[in-house]
Amino acid sequence: MQAIKNITAHADYREAVAKLDSYREALTDARQLADDLDSERVAHDVKDFEPNAIELADRLLSGVALQDNLSKRITETARKIEALRRAIELQQREVLRIRGEHSRRVCRDAVGEHVARVARVARAVEEMHAANRAEQEFRANIEAEGYSGTLLPAMAFTPHGVDYFDTRDVDGGYAPSWARDAGDYIASKALPVEVYEKQAAREAAAAPRRVPKLAARVSYPGEGELIA
Repeated sequence: MQAIKNITAHADYREAVAKLDSYREALTDARQLADDLDSERVAHDVKDFEPNAIELADRLLSGVALQDNLSKRITETARKIEALRRAIELQQREVLRIRGEHSRRVCRDAVGEHVARVARVARAVEEMHAANRAEQEFRANIEAEGYSGTLLPAMAFTPHGVDYFDTRDVDGGYAPSWARDAGDYIASKALPVEVYEKQAAREAAAAPRRVPKLAARVSYPGEGELIA
């Protein structure tokens, strides 16, 4: 198998992840600031519960604002947190989009080798079923001649008495369904998403196009009609 370079080797992916990390770090800082400001607000409220009359009068006479910018800072921090949350959500989508694009190219290049390995699995499944049948039939032949074959251990690989490798089981089950999917994949040598896209495109092309109906003609005063 050809060596696959790590996805971090792609600059666009690295940059997108770095940007996402910066947003997350900023959000952590903003949340810490919000906690600090909330603690400051509580302390401020307790302090102002019994205001110093002289200090209050001095501040009024000097023209100093009674309220500092604490409320403003709390509001701005809350807005910053909300903006960062939204930015993180959007940037996560961007990271997934970039990862998806690179993943599709890598998997597209790997289809040939993967198909070969799936074909090997399919052959092994068929061989396992044949081996199970051969072991069972060998003991059955001894029984058919009147002997007891129970002295031979039943060694077919059938957990709980079920042959999970019978791809032709008329009762259905996992093996036949798996075999169909594997056969389709091996024959197409294409990613399932590519098969789906091609099928969707064919269906869209075959679907009758809807011709928009013309709107009914409406006459308005001034178009030659007399109004009683």
